[in-house]
Amino acid sequence: MQIQLRELDLHLVLTRERDRMGRDYYVVIYYTDGTVPPAFIEDWREPDGTPKQLSSALTLAIQKRMKEGPTSLAQINAHNDALKASHDADMAAAYEEQALEVARSDRRSSVLHRGVHLQRARERERRRIGK
Repeated sequence: MQIQLRELDLHLVLTRERDRMGRDYYVVIYYTDGTVPPAFIEDWREPDGTPKQLSSALTLAIQKRMKEGPTSLAQINAHNDALKASHDADMAAAYEEQALEVARSDRRSSVLHRGVHLQRARERERRRIGK
């Protein structure tokens, strides 16, 4: 994949990133010399944030983006903010579901478990007092 990107432009670099959910996804970045910061070109994920498989579709998307021209930073930030809000809502819903599941399954008895060690300790105490 990196070779195909290099054929399009020598400054394009494919890097692997990790999102907050622990999933790996790929990002294409435009690197020049050290005087200019790297430019974000393509985020290779579905609109809901799930990673896409690497394929030649990535190079086709880059070619299409090159023909369209630059994307504004405000659009990228708005997309990232919407994606973050969506992930936060999903995490909150999953947390609520997990909390309800724990509350439903927490049907413990108030009587403590009487293990073998406790039973032996009581027998030793009884023998000691009884003497």
